[in-house]
Amino acid sequence: MKIQDIKKYLTKNTAIVMLTTLLGIAVYGGFNISSKLADTKSELKASKVMYSLVEKEKLRLDSLVLVYNKSVKERDEIILLKDKKIKQQAQSIGILQDSIKKSLNNVTNVSADSSYNYICLRVKPTAELKYRLDSIQIKDIHFNYLERDGLILVNTKLISLNTNLQQLSYIKDNQIEELKLLNNVYVSKEAIYRKENAAYQIEIKGLNKAVKQQKFLKTVSNGVLLGLTGYIIINTITH
Repeated sequence: MKIQDIKKYLTKNTAIVMLTTLLGIAVYGGFNISSKLADTKSELKASKVMYSLVEKEKLRLDSLVLVYNKSVKERDEIILLKDKKIKQQAQSIGILQDSIKKSLNNVTNVSADSSYNYICLRVKPTAELKYRLDSIQIKDIHFNYLERDGLILVNTKLISLNTNLQQLSYIKDNQIEELKLLNNVYVSKEAIYRKENAAYQIEIKGLNKAVKQQKFLKTVSNGVLLGLTGYIIINTITH
């Protein structure tokens, strides 16, 4: 088509209508995209706020993990020491009981005179010795002294052992509660990681939308610019 033919069809009114249409499309597209960009920016801002909150919560949970892990480790060390002490006490009581049993068995093998001398060492005479006891009575008294002393020692050690067992039970109960709290922190961390992932997804989605909208706006702008340029070139050539 020749320039003269283009000029014939492209009248001033036609050009104005065409330019007005292009401008209208550009303006509408611009407002529409601007609105969408504003929405996208709002979404991105919200995701950044969420991400910021998530980061703060992560720091708080991480600090709790450190505190609970330190406490659990300290309690584990205390439990190990208590277990060791309780084991030693139990062994000591067993050894003492065996020793008492041997001592009591030995009483039957010693003479009544030896038993009498032992009793006099334990309870020194301070008055007239006018009561007569037979050998069996003397040996029974000797036996009862040893048995009573042994039972007192065993009972004392058992009381100490029981105290340590109660303390160990209390420590383990606290350890269980602390481990539950630590587990709750890990559950919270898992939940917060899910929120963080959701925030990332929103941010990525928002950024992708922003890029597409910017590309569309650029395409519309380029179209309008191309139309204006074409009109100017044609109008210049035909005059």
